[in-house]
Amino acid sequence: MKPEKLTLFNIGPFVNEHTIDFNSLQDFFLISGKTGSGKTTILDSITYVLYGSLPGARKNVDTKNLRTHFCNEQELSYVDFIFSINKNLYRVKRTLPYIYTTRNNTSRKEAETTEFYLLKNLNDTEGELISNQKAEADKSIKDLLQLNVEEFSKIVLLPQGEFATFLRQSTTERKTMLSKLFPVDNFTQITQNIKEEKTKLEIQLEQILQQ
Repeated sequence: MKPEKLTLFNIGPFVNEHTIDFNSLQDFFLISGKTGSGKTTILDSITYVLYGSLPGARKNVDTKNLRTHFCNEQELSYVDFIFSINKNLYRVKRTLPYIYTTRNNTSRKEAETTEFYLLKNLNDTEGELISNQKAEADKSIKDLLQLNVEEFSKIVLLPQGEFATFLRQSTTERKTMLSKLFPVDNFTQITQNIKEEKTKLEIQLEQILQQ
């Protein structure tokens, strides 16, 4: 998965709309800033928009806490993310649930919404709707990424403090995790073919030497 564009609207310290165009950055870049400036919010937002939950140790935290405290209570809060896989462009948008008071002093609750699209290009503002039903969209995204939220958190994000845990895992545990990220099955088959070819050549060499 390659991130293309991330838009945050009233998320964490990002009041109103803020967009990160990853295509304008170099292949390697650093997310830096002072404490509380929103570094973790960027990574949390990517996880939230893909899976509807937060990564790592914060997976049980209510996602509505992503909503900024500085916007009007009736304003939306959402994450809009465009990413590419195998030259295909996808867009997913999740709007956070929120509660506000109407003019009649009654409490109104807006539910979380999810929209998942296939795009023609980065300038495609409409796209082909894959699903706007949360459960269906969640399944489609998971099937596309081939990672659940725990695997995504450990393999792609690897939050602070969890790298040591990864290093302490057994070889089998690390192999299972990394196989989600790299096509090791192909390499395993290639390695097996090389071993078989090596054995055949050794036999032929032995026959030649005997002659």
